[in-house]
Amino acid sequence: MVSVEYAFIRFNDGLYEEELREKLGTFFDTAVNCCGMRGQEAAHVLIASGLAEQLEYQNPHFVAGRSGVELLMWAREKCGMSPDVPNPSRMPTTADYWVGYMLGLFQVVTGCTYAQVFERMSYADLREMYTWCQDKSEQDIVNVISEELQRRSKPCSLRRIRNAAGLTQGQLALKTGISMRSIQQYEEGKKDINKAAVGNVRRLALVLGCRIEDLLEPVL
Repeated sequence: MVSVEYAFIRFNDGLYEEELREKLGTFFDTAVNCCGMRGQEAAHVLIASGLAEQLEYQNPHFVAGRSGVELLMWAREKCGMSPDVPNPSRMPTTADYWVGYMLGLFQVVTGCTYAQVFERMSYADLREMYTWCQDKSEQDIVNVISEELQRRSKPCSLRRIRNAAGLTQGQLALKTGISMRSIQQYEEGKKDINKAAVGNVRRLALVLGCRIEDLLEPVL
Protein backbone atom coordinates (compact mmCIF):
# COMPACT_ATOMS: atom_id res chain seq x y z
CA MET A 1 0.00 0.00 0.00
CA VAL A 2 1.43 3.38 -1.04
CA SER A 3 1.23 6.05 1.63
CA VAL A 4 0.20 9.56 0.58
CA GLU A 5 1.05 12.46 2.87
CA TYR A 6 -0.05 16.05 2.44
CA ALA A 7 1.68 19.15 3.80
CA PHE A 8 -0.82 20.73 6.15
CA ILE A 9 -0.92 24.50 6.21
CA ARG A 10 -2.24 26.56 9.10
CA PHE A 11 -4.99 28.85 7.83
CA ASN A 12 -6.74 31.90 9.28
CA ASP A 13 -8.85 29.78 11.63
CA GLY A 14 -11.38 29.06 8.89
CA LEU A 15 -12.34 32.72 8.54
CA TYR A 16 -12.44 32.69 4.73
CA GLU A 17 -13.19 29.02 3.97
CA GLU A 18 -16.72 29.48 2.63
CA GLU A 19 -15.73 32.53 0.58
CA LEU A 20 -12.78 30.64 -0.86
CA ARG A 21 -14.95 27.75 -2.03
CA GLU A 22 -17.54 30.01 -3.63
CA LYS A 23 -14.93 32.13 -5.39
CA LEU A 24 -13.03 29.13 -6.70
CA GLY A 25 -16.32 27.77 -8.01
CA THR A 26 -16.97 31.06 -9.81
CA PHE A 27 -13.38 31.04 -11.10
CA PHE A 28 -13.86 27.73 -12.94
CA ASP A 29 -17.46 28.38 -13.97
CA THR A 30 -16.52 31.73 -15.55
CA ALA A 31 -13.34 30.38 -17.16
CA VAL A 32 -15.13 27.49 -18.86
CA ASN A 33 -18.62 28.83 -19.54
CA CYS A 34 -17.95 32.53 -20.16
CA CYS A 35 -14.38 32.59 -21.49
CA GLY A 36 -14.45 29.33 -23.45
CA MET A 37 -11.39 27.94 -21.67
CA ARG A 38 -10.92 24.20 -21.28
CA GLY A 39 -11.15 23.05 -17.69
CA GLN A 40 -7.59 21.73 -17.77
CA GLU A 41 -6.40 25.08 -19.12
CA ALA A 42 -8.16 26.89 -16.27
CA ALA A 43 -6.50 24.53 -13.77
CA HIS A 44 -3.12 25.30 -15.33
CA VAL A 45 -3.74 29.05 -15.05
CA LEU A 46 -4.77 28.65 -11.41
CA ILE A 47 -1.47 26.97 -10.57
CA ALA A 48 0.96 28.67 -12.98
CA SER A 49 -0.16 32.17 -12.00
CA GLY A 50 0.59 31.56 -8.32
CA LEU A 51 -3.08 32.06 -7.41
CA ALA A 52 -3.38 28.49 -6.11
CA GLU A 53 -0.72 29.14 -3.49
CA GLN A 54 -2.36 32.40 -2.40
CA LEU A 55 -5.68 30.60 -1.94
CA GLU A 56 -4.01 27.75 -0.04
CA TYR A 57 -2.67 30.29 2.44
CA GLN A 58 -6.06 32.06 2.43
CA ASN A 59 -4.36 35.38 1.74
CA PRO A 60 -7.09 37.96 2.58
CA HIS A 61 -5.93 40.16 -0.30
CA PHE A 62 -7.14 37.43 -2.67
CA VAL A 63 -9.84 35.54 -0.77
CA ALA A 64 -11.66 38.48 0.81
CA GLY A 65 -10.52 41.30 -1.45
CA ARG A 66 -11.54 39.98 -4.89
CA SER A 67 -14.47 38.23 -6.52
CA GLY A 68 -14.09 34.91 -8.33
CA VAL A 69 -14.21 36.77 -11.65
CA GLU A 70 -11.50 39.19 -10.49
CA LEU A 71 -9.34 36.26 -9.40
CA LEU A 72 -9.66 34.80 -12.90
CA MET A 73 -8.75 38.16 -14.46
CA TRP A 74 -5.66 38.42 -12.25
CA ALA A 75 -4.55 34.84 -12.97
CA ARG A 76 -5.04 35.18 -16.73
CA GLU A 77 -2.98 38.38 -16.82
CA LYS A 78 -0.20 36.73 -14.80
CA CYS A 79 -0.08 33.97 -17.43
CA GLY A 80 0.19 36.44 -20.31
CA MET A 81 -3.45 36.14 -21.36
CA SER A 82 -6.02 38.87 -21.86
CA PRO A 83 -7.47 39.86 -18.49
CA ASP A 84 -10.80 40.73 -20.11
CA VAL A 85 -13.45 38.43 -18.63
CA PRO A 86 -17.21 38.75 -19.12
CA ASN A 87 -19.15 39.01 -15.87
CA PRO A 88 -21.59 36.07 -15.45
CA SER A 89 -25.20 37.19 -15.68
CA ARG A 90 -26.58 34.18 -13.83
CA MET A 91 -26.20 32.23 -10.63
CA PRO A 92 -23.55 29.55 -11.24
CA THR A 93 -25.04 26.07 -10.96
CA THR A 94 -22.83 24.23 -13.42
CA ALA A 95 -20.62 21.18 -12.95
CA ASP A 96 -17.65 23.52 -13.37
CA TYR A 97 -18.76 25.61 -10.40
CA TRP A 98 -19.11 22.37 -8.43
CA VAL A 99 -15.55 21.34 -9.32
CA GLY A 100 -14.13 24.60 -7.96
CA TYR A 101 -16.33 24.57 -4.88
CA MET A 102 -15.43 20.98 -3.96
CA LEU A 103 -11.74 21.53 -4.75
CA GLY A 104 -11.76 24.43 -2.30
CA LEU A 105 -13.41 22.22 0.32
CA PHE A 106 -11.00 19.35 -0.28
CA GLN A 107 -7.91 21.56 -0.05
CA VAL A 108 -9.01 23.12 3.22
CA VAL A 109 -9.97 19.81 4.84
CA THR A 110 -6.91 17.79 3.75
CA GLY A 111 -4.15 20.35 3.20
CA CYS A 112 -3.44 18.77 -0.18
CA THR A 113 -2.37 21.45 -2.64
CA TYR A 114 -4.21 22.07 -5.90
CA ALA A 115 -1.06 21.13 -7.79
CA GLN A 116 -0.97 17.76 -6.02
CA VAL A 117 -4.58 17.09 -7.01
CA PHE A 118 -4.04 17.93 -10.68
CA GLU A 119 -0.84 15.89 -10.83
CA ARG A 120 -2.95 12.77 -10.32
CA MET A 121 -6.39 13.71 -11.65
CA SER A 122 -7.40 15.64 -14.74
CA TYR A 123 -10.04 18.36 -14.61
CA ALA A 124 -12.27 16.09 -16.69
CA ASP A 125 -11.94 13.32 -14.08
CA LEU A 126 -13.09 15.70 -11.34
CA ARG A 127 -15.94 17.07 -13.44
CA GLU A 128 -17.13 13.57 -14.21
CA MET A 129 -17.71 13.03 -10.48
CA TYR A 130 -20.46 15.67 -10.53
CA THR A 131 -23.09 13.34 -11.96
CA TRP A 132 -22.81 10.73 -9.20
CA CYS A 133 -21.75 12.87 -6.24
CA GLN A 134 -24.69 15.28 -6.12
CA ASP A 135 -26.54 13.26 -3.48
CA LYS A 136 -23.46 12.69 -1.31
CA SER A 137 -22.41 14.71 1.72
CA GLU A 138 -19.41 17.00 1.54
CA GLN A 139 -17.41 14.64 3.77
CA ASP A 140 -18.30 11.71 1.50
CA ILE A 141 -16.99 13.66 -1.50
CA VAL A 142 -13.76 14.53 0.32
CA ASN A 143 -13.36 10.82 1.09
CA VAL A 144 -14.01 9.84 -2.53
CA ILE A 145 -11.40 12.28 -3.86
CA SER A 146 -8.90 11.17 -1.20
CA GLU A 147 -9.39 7.51 -2.10
CA GLU A 148 -9.00 8.26 -5.79
CA LEU A 149 -5.78 10.21 -5.22
CA GLN A 150 -4.49 7.37 -3.06
CA ARG A 151 -5.26 4.87 -5.80
CA ARG A 152 -3.46 7.00 -8.37
CA SER A 153 -0.41 7.73 -6.26
CA LYS A 154 1.69 5.01 -7.92
CA PRO A 155 3.68 6.56 -10.79
CA CYS A 156 2.23 5.61 -14.16
CA SER A 157 3.20 7.06 -17.53
CA LEU A 158 -0.18 6.45 -19.15
CA ARG A 159 -2.06 8.16 -16.31
CA ARG A 160 0.33 11.11 -16.22
CA ILE A 161 0.11 11.70 -19.98
CA ARG A 162 -3.67 11.18 -20.03
CA ASN A 163 -4.13 13.71 -17.21
CA ALA A 164 -1.92 16.22 -19.04
CA ALA A 165 -4.14 15.76 -22.11
CA GLY A 166 -7.22 16.48 -19.99
CA LEU A 167 -8.94 13.21 -20.85
CA THR A 168 -10.84 10.85 -18.59
CA GLN A 169 -10.33 7.12 -18.88
CA GLY A 170 -13.74 6.88 -20.55
CA GLN A 171 -12.92 9.55 -23.11
CA LEU A 172 -9.60 7.88 -23.93
CA ALA A 173 -11.39 4.56 -24.36
CA LEU A 174 -13.86 6.11 -26.83
CA LYS A 175 -11.13 7.81 -28.86
CA THR A 176 -8.89 4.72 -29.06
CA GLY A 177 -11.41 1.89 -29.20
CA ILE A 178 -9.62 0.25 -26.26
CA SER A 179 -11.89 -0.82 -23.40
CA MET A 180 -11.97 1.45 -20.37
CA ARG A 181 -11.34 -1.61 -18.19
CA SER A 182 -8.06 -2.27 -20.03
CA ILE A 183 -7.00 1.36 -19.59
CA GLN A 184 -7.83 1.14 -15.87
CA GLN A 185 -5.81 -2.05 -15.55
CA TYR A 186 -2.81 -0.51 -17.33
CA GLU A 187 -2.94 2.50 -14.99
CA GLU A 188 -3.36 0.37 -11.87
CA GLY A 189 -0.53 -1.96 -12.87
CA LYS A 190 -2.83 -4.96 -13.11
CA LYS A 191 -1.87 -5.32 -16.76
CA ASP A 192 1.63 -4.64 -18.07
CA ILE A 193 1.44 -1.97 -20.77
CA ASN A 194 4.92 -3.03 -21.89
CA LYS A 195 3.36 -6.33 -22.98
CA ALA A 196 0.28 -4.80 -24.61
CA ALA A 197 -0.44 -5.31 -28.29
CA VAL A 198 1.63 -2.88 -30.35
CA GLY A 199 -1.50 -1.67 -32.13
CA ASN A 200 -3.12 -0.70 -28.83
CA VAL A 201 -0.09 1.25 -27.62
CA ARG A 202 0.19 2.96 -31.01
CA ARG A 203 -3.45 4.08 -30.84
CA LEU A 204 -2.96 5.40 -27.30
CA ALA A 205 0.13 7.35 -28.37
CA LEU A 206 -1.64 8.78 -31.40
CA VAL A 207 -4.60 10.07 -29.39
CA LEU A 208 -2.43 11.37 -26.55
CA GLY A 209 0.06 13.04 -28.89
CA CYS A 210 3.12 11.29 -27.52
CA ARG A 211 5.65 8.66 -28.57
CA ILE A 212 5.01 4.97 -27.98
CA GLU A 213 8.06 4.76 -25.74
CA ASP A 214 6.65 7.55 -23.55
CA LEU A 215 3.87 5.19 -22.47
CA LEU A 216 6.12 2.29 -21.53
CA GLU A 217 7.18 1.76 -17.94
CA PRO A 218 10.85 1.47 -17.00
CA VAL A 219 12.03 -2.08 -16.36
CA LEU A 220 13.70 -2.32 -12.96
